[in-house]
Amino acid sequence: MLKASERAGLLARVSAALCERPEPHRNRIFHFDDWRVSTKRRRLRRGTNREVKLTAGEFNLLMAFLKNPGRVLSREQLLVATHVYDQEVFDRSIDVKILRLRRKLGQHTGSNPQYIRTERAAGYVFDSVVNVEELRTRSH
Repeated sequence: MLKASERAGLLARVSAALCERPEPHRNRIFHFDDWRVSTKRRRLRRGTNREVKLTAGEFNLLMAFLKNPGRVLSREQLLVATHVYDQEVFDRSIDVKILRLRRKLGQHTGSNPQYIRTERAAGYVFDSVVNVEELRTRSH
């Protein structure tokens, strides 16, 4: 178990590594399979504009995965990415968020792609090719 001061330092380092600071007028579109995620509008869409509603925590969790495809992310890193700072490091709430996100991505049936894979005793991996499109927006 980490001391409070060690935990604060760890959370700060992980946060800096995972989370980019939002830039004004910046819009990225993340693509994987037939899914699109807009960072500016904070929307997840499948196919021809079928929007899937996400909570703020689910969106932040998905963005952590999309920014780190193929990389194992620990439960602690995901807690930081979803901005759940005040809970215990071993809190299982991140597992509930992952379960809900998997369902929204259609991962609850065997025939659909398994985007979020569990790495036993290590964390979770987003297992899909992710392409990023940088869109320019007009600044006023």
